[in-house]
Amino acid sequence: TAGPTAATQNGIFCGQICANDFPDMATVTLTATPGTGFVFTGWTGACTGTAKTCTVTMSQSQSVQATFNPAVVTYVLTLTKRGTGAGSIVSSPIGLNCGAVCAAPFARNAKVTLTAVESPLTDFAGWAGACSGFKLLSTCTVTMSQARAASATFNPAPILTLTRVGLSRSS
Repeated sequence: TAGPTAATQNGIFCGQICANDFPDMATVTLTATPGTGFVFTGWTGACTGTAKTCTVTMSQSQSVQATFNPAVVTYVLTLTKRGTGAGSIVSSPIGLNCGAVCAAPFARNAKVTLTAVESPLTDFAGWAGACSGFKLLSTCTVTMSQARAASATFNPAPILTLTRVGLSRSS
C-alpha cells in the first residue's frame, strides 16, 4: 500500500499508519486520496468496498485499511485490415480480433504479438505501421511503449482456372 488517507474529523491526515482518539459514538468520515501514480483499490476492516469515502462510528476501537496500488499505464494499439481480401488480425495477449478496424488498450511495455489470419482464397500481402519491419511474416510483435498503429493487407489469392478443350468421346 502507498498513498495517503485523510480523515476529515479533527483534520487528521494519515500517511502509511496513523491512530487517533475519538469520543465514544463519534462519526468519523475517511476519504481515500491516492498519491501521484497510484489508484485507490478499496477498504478493509471497519470499512469495506471501493467508494472513495467511508464513515465509521466509534462504538469501540476500530481499524481501517485503505489499499493503494500503482496505476497501470496503458497505451492503445489500433489495427486496420487493408486490401480487398478476407482475413483478420488477432492479438496475444487476447484483446484484439479485428475485421476492418479495431483498437484495445495494453499495459505499458507489454509485448503484443499480432497474427495475420488468412481466409480461404486470400493471401496475406504484408504489414505496415508498427509492424512494417516484419514484411510478409504472418506474426509481428509490438512493444507498447507508446500508442501504436499497425495494418495488415489481405488480397484475393490468384485463382487458376483450367478449361478442357478438345473433342470428347461419347459412349
